[in-house]
Amino acid sequence: MIVFLTVLAFQTAYAQGGAAEEYQAPVVRPFEPTGAIDAAQSPAQGDAPPGPGRATPDRPVTVDGYQRSYEAPQSDGEVAYQQGVIQAEMNADALSGPLDGTWLVRDGAGRTVLRLVLNDRGGGRPVEGAWMTDPASGRHAAGVIGPITQDGVHAALSLDGEGRLILEGQGSGVLERDGRREPVTLVRPG
Repeated sequence: MIVFLTVLAFQTAYAQGGAAEEYQAPVVRPFEPTGAIDAAQSPAQGDAPPGPGRATPDRPVTVDGYQRSYEAPQSDGEVAYQQGVIQAEMNADALSGPLDGTWLVRDGAGRTVLRLVLNDRGGGRPVEGAWMTDPASGRHAAGVIGPITQDGVHAALSLDGEGRLILEGQGSGVLERDGRREPVTLVRPG
């Protein structure tokens, strides 16, 4: 459902008014290994002979026979690739604004009232997103988050058809809907 909400937010955010924004390639490029990889020089995975660290077993090995890792150690290229992927993710996260990601809106009793998916690209650009009621609540509604106004301390999110969420900092806020104001907290899932 979160994927649906994210797609819904991106499909309708630009149709709500304002100037259309032209796509630009991301500032942080995905990890790309350096140097050309020649398929003729590197055997396919699983076809390479065992490395010097492990001999081919001459009889079945039980799980109790392992003392350390079940997998062979990573090659230098695999380690460099993993480090590059982690660094690219950290760089992309550093460019995101503080509201970026998925959020749960909980009432005073700790029950999840709404689920939010926000795309905060930072740099003063508009925050986009979508919301849905928590499936456990018995209500089934979803929509796009309308214009978000921020004044440095407060952020007001217009929840299309549901009301308004006013964030007051430090993960607390007020949910206005059906003529009522309810104190809520914003937390990350998990």
